[in-house]
Amino acid sequence: MRTRSWTQNRLTVIGPEMDAFAFIKKAQGPMHQTKASRWEQQLAIDMTPRMEALSFHQIVPIPEAHLDAHAIQLAPVEERLWGVRYGGIDSLFYGTKSRENKIWGRWDFETYDQPPIRFLANASMEWETLSFFLSWNTEHIVRGRSLVFRYQDLSFEEVCRLSTDSDEDPENWSLRLKLWAQELFDTHDSWVEELTAAV
Repeated sequence: MRTRSWTQNRLTVIGPEMDAFAFIKKAQGPMHQTKASRWEQQLAIDMTPRMEALSFHQIVPIPEAHLDAHAIQLAPVEERLWGVRYGGIDSLFYGTKSRENKIWGRWDFETYDQPPIRFLANASMEWETLSFFLSWNTEHIVRGRSLVFRYQDLSFEEVCRLSTDSDEDPENWSLRLKLWAQELFDTHDSWVEELTAAV
């Protein structure tokens, strides 16, 4: 059984000005509320929903009937709607730019265990004029890219093929792995530009 971990994501959303700005505005807000568990109550953990620049709950909301559940009970609903638990974490919005009468918005965020392809597919059902370009990298030495529009998903993933041997310094291997993963994010904008130019 493999260990669960976090996935780094870079998302660019492109569309007509009015729709793109409406999406950006709606995406900003609190995550969904979950009911505190017994140990969270005992430790007096603050359960106030975190504010996010890209709140999955704002775009593809969890139905009201499920919002009073404990996090563990909410997991199947999150996975059905978003493909991941918890939604996007630590999201950063990098602003917009205008290209050929379209607005581009970009976010970086993390998700639990895998990229949020189902979230983007469900979002694209409501936001039909927008295209979602996602680059992602998991801690399992897998990276990939996805283009989602009108509930269609064009994705690929790539397993790391970097070779190593028993004599290699672990710090050097770790650095090479980080550079391999970072390359995907460094070329994200040029990948988006190539695809949009081809359409």
